Order: sequence, then C-alpha cells, then structure tokens
Amino acid sequence: MTTSFIKFSIFVLFFCGTTIGVNGQVANDFCNSAIVIGDATNFCSELGGFTNVNSIDSGLEIAGCWSSNANNVVNDVWYSFVAQGNSMSLNVSGANGGDTPGGTLNSPEIALYVGNCDNPTELTCNSDSPGLGVVEFQQTDLIVGQRYFIRVSATEDNTGTFRLCTTNFNAVPEPSSDCLSSVVLCDKSSFVVESLLGTGLNLDMLPPSACNTNLGCTFVESNSSWYTWTCEESGSLTFTLTALRENDDLDFALYELPNGAGNCSEMIELRCMLSGANTNESFEQFERCVVQTGLSLSDNDIGETCGCQPGDNGFVSAVNLVEGRAYGLLVNNFSPSGNGFSIEFGGTSTFTGPVADFVISPDSVECDRFVTVEDFSSFDGGNIISKTWVFGQDAEPPTATGDGPFEVFY
Repeated sequence: MTTSFIKFSIFVLFFCGTTIGVNGQVANDFCNSAIVIGDATNFCSELGGFTNVNSIDSGLEIAGCWSSNANNVVNDVWYSFVAQGNSMSLNVSGANGGDTPGGTLNSPEIALYVGNCDNPTELTCNSDSPGLGVVEFQQTDLIVGQRYFIRVSATEDNTGTFRLCTTNFNAVPEPSSDCLSSVVLCDKSSFVVESLLGTGLNLDMLPPSACNTNLGCTFVESNSSWYTWTCEESGSLTFTLTALRENDDLDFALYELPNGAGNCSEMIELRCMLSGANTNESFEQFERCVVQTGLSLSDNDIGETCGCQPGDNGFVSAVNLVEGRAYGLLVNNFSPSGNGFSIEFGGTSTFTGPVADFVISPDSVECDRFVTVEDFSSFDGGNIISKTWVFGQDAEPPTATGDGPFEVFY
C-alpha cells in the first residue's frame, strides 16, 4: 500500500548584529568570515570556483574523520547557508582524475557544523581517503531556518581549487524498487537519493519498450527506484537526473498509469532512456550520454537505446501531463557503484498534494513571547498520514507532530 506524507516548516530569524573580520590570505579563512551561500537548494560553483590556496589554519580542532599530517596544519576554508529543507547533500570535486575535474585540489575533506563560530558543533564529516579527488556526504535532521557551516580542507597540506555543490531539500521516503510500493510525490520539489541497490520483486511488469532494439538492448532493472504521482494541473513536465558518482550510467522510463497511482497494471510507456557508455571508446566520444539525463523542452526524440548512438545526448522530449491522470517514473543506475542521484523538476504541470494552510497569532512576533500555530491544512486527493512541524532556530519546542494547535516560544 502506498502512503504519502507532508512536512510543514516555519521559521523566524532574529539578527542582533555581527562584526565580520577578514584574516589570512583568503577571505573565508575562518568560520566567522565564511562565504555565504544565499540559496543552497541547488547550488554549484564554477569548476575551480573556490580555493584554499594561501589559506591558514583556522585554529579549530581537526574534524573527526579527517587525516592528520606531520605538520598538524589544516588549510581550511569556510562557507555557510541557512537551511531551507531538512536534508543536505554536499559534494566537493577537486583533481578527480576524470575528464571534467572540479579543480586542482587533491584528496579534499569536508565537514558540517552548527552553532557559534567560537565553538561550533561538528555534525558530520568525510575524507577522500581513496584519493579519488571527490568527497561527498548527506546529512539529515537539519532545522529549517538554522545557519550551518561547511568546512573544506584536504589531506597532507594539499591546496588547490575545487568545485562545491550543495542540495538542500526535504527528504522523501527511502526508495522502493517496485511500482506498487513506490514513493508518492506530492509536489515537484527537488530531492536526492543517496543509494540505489538491488531490484524489486516484480520484474515482469514493464511493458514492451521502444528502447529495446536489434542492438541487443533490453530495459531491465539493476539498481532501481519507483516514483508515482497524480497530475493536478495539466502542463509540461521536464526533469534532470544527475548521478551522485560522476559518470555513473543512469537510465529511466516514464509511464502513464491508466488505472491510477495505486495500480500499476496496463502501464503505458511514454519515454525511455537507456543511452550510456560505448565499449572500446574514449570518454570524450560518449560523455554527452552519461553526465546527465532527463526530459527536455529542446529535444524531439521519445527514446534513446543502449550505448551512445549518433544524435544521442541523454535527454528526450518533455511530456505534457493531463489533469487527473497518474504517472510513474522508474530510475535505474546501470552502473554497479550503488550510488544514487539527484532530481530537479521543471515544466508547467503540478502534482496533486496536500495544501498547507496554517495561521500564526499574533501575526507580529516579538522576542520572549509565545505564538500560537493553528493548522487548517487539507488534502482533497487523499488522507494526510502524519504531520511533522519544524519551528526553526531557537524555538521551544523546536519540533512537533500532529494537528496542534501549538504554543511556541522564541
């Protein structure tokens, strides 16, 4: 049985004034001079857009998973953002040895902090111990409205340029590899799936695919996940899938579900995408087919078969969704890495979901006062299974569940 959920977040921020001093050879040498990422929901710097060259040790204790070096020097630089969702995916790409390196930094390390810059609390960290030139992690349970700090360094006193990417989102349920137990999407918010491992139990439900050709190409699930939704307002649908591990081969198929979102029988294939690497060819010859994939307004084809055939680019034409009809998206990582993907939706169509409607009183919030939060939200297309509230930085209580009303103290 499929279920859906809704999360509501409200936050109030108060700034009492700060003084930022710049020390060292780079502007963001210290936590209190961190470069601010204004919108971390889908942010990527330019290739080589940031650097820790000529940085100095900020003096903070080395992150828990970082490697020490003979000089005990940390060439760290800092960034900050205010959370707009409860989960974060971070990626730093340096000299990754691939055909599109993020910069010149070898063996990058990253860590995430919260709290006062004089003594911030480390939440998580990761180190490029294999020496691949890329490091990433995901963090959940962020507080909407809270400011967080990203710390970037590298092993063995390494310095260089790098690319920093962030995705801040509200997490969806863990992926399901079967259509009948699919994750139900209630809107077109972006999200990240950390890993795709294994297939579902029902591997014989897929209809014949236009991508199955005499090249010996057949759409089969290897590491897959299903997502379904119902269209609320007719319009176009586009999306971009990006593999978390660079050059992983993502495939997908989009279906109409004529019997509704909870019924996967008699599904109709609308688009299919199987393009990827070509055996015995250099990366430059098939790069266009593996970097990203999805639906695009600028493409005209409805499917691409295996390999990277002439004219393929990893994208097929956008789809026009129809109000009231149900759709299903199968995402598959053909590569054996087990890593997941990020997805960003576009187009003019909307998905059916609950309507958030809550009232805060008094409507003018003052420090050291209680406010009352009353909920009038509704969902014409189904039942709201649960509600999770996040009231923001310095709220008491910080979170709640249920219908309320809630008394919140700032």
